[in-house]
Amino acid sequence: MQYMPGAAGIALVLALIGAGCASKTRLLPAPTARTLADKKEVAVAQAAGVQVDADGKAWSGEPANLDAAIAPIKVEITNNSGRPLRIRYKDFTLTSGLRFTAAALQPRKISGNVPGESVAVTRPYYGWYGYGLTPYYGPWYPGFGPWYGPYAWDFPYYTTYYTQTPVALPTEDMVRKAIPEGVLNSGGRVEGFLYFPQVPEGAGQATLSADLVDARTGHQFGRIDIPFVVKR
Repeated sequence: MQYMPGAAGIALVLALIGAGCASKTRLLPAPTARTLADKKEVAVAQAAGVQVDADGKAWSGEPANLDAAIAPIKVEITNNSGRPLRIRYKDFTLTSGLRFTAAALQPRKISGNVPGESVAVTRPYYGWYGYGLTPYYGPWYPGFGPWYGPYAWDFPYYTTYYTQTPVALPTEDMVRKAIPEGVLNSGGRVEGFLYFPQVPEGAGQATLSADLVDARTGHQFGRIDIPFVVKR
């Protein structure tokens, strides 16, 4: 199956999120990729005076489990080509050997949701004295001592009200951390996230590609390919 950019790619994201079938995915540099000396998780490639650093496991923010729905890749682009470099989402693609090709998604056009995640409270806001926590809240409030007496699980109440609230996409973090479309002048640098549909189950490898296009002429003067290993 081949996924194309635009509405089709966004529809894929919606289908995966809605069905709840997507598993968390990490993109790690393939053995053939060149990496930074001090950051082995960051793959690096150069062509025609342009360098792209790519990190497939750098996401941190809201939602924390974003990689259960889409593939966020942090890139840093340095342009020393002597040309103004066009930064357009369709110029960045993620491909695998399973007939999968997807262009970067427009951050503001991503929609759907992911399940909310429970957060452990290691430092409660308010203090306490003589308070024993019911045992099944222990994972979320590790700073409290437990109550060892009887405290029955109220199944009808908890199954009705204690559900995880879905997180709607895109979040403010996703938009704020994304690279917006524009032009990177020669001598310039830009960094941020690109978002892609997830690579299908069964794909062991994927390649991030960047078409290098002169913003003035529209002429492609190079291409960068960065190989990744897909981990789930």
